[in-house]
Amino acid sequence: MSLGTMPSSKAEVTRLCGGFTIALPFPPVPASRPRVTRWGTYYGKTYKNYRELADKAIPQSDITLEGNLCAHIEFVCAKPKTVTDRVKRDNPRGDIDNHMKAVLDAITGTSKNPKNYWNDDDQIVRVTAVKRYAKFDEEPYTFITVTET
Repeated sequence: MSLGTMPSSKAEVTRLCGGFTIALPFPPVPASRPRVTRWGTYYGKTYKNYRELADKAIPQSDITLEGNLCAHIEFVCAKPKTVTDRVKRDNPRGDIDNHMKAVLDAITGTSKNPKNYWNDDDQIVRVTAVKRYAKFDEEPYTFITVTET
């Protein structure tokens, strides 16, 4: 199922003392590079669909974290049914920093729809992240824990 046809799912948010966790119950997507043309700037369709899905799934926060933050992110990706590049891969495609950018931007929100979990993702001073394929009985998801340092 592609992101465009996926039903809107709500993120599971848990408040922690000095932080929160968010579980996004849909496949992670790395952020794409912006494409610049003479008519404007745009992002790839897959990433644009992911941002729209994440924007609907992540609710507004009632408490904004201040100060320096630490994040741990786990990306569980769907294993491809076929390998197109003829090389068996042990890990999902996409740079991990682009996966992180996508989810952190989604949690930050937009100027029209800020999520208010933090003032800006530049407050994050430490990140640990891992990406892996989903196990046989596991659905793709993203799990993020953010705490004050």
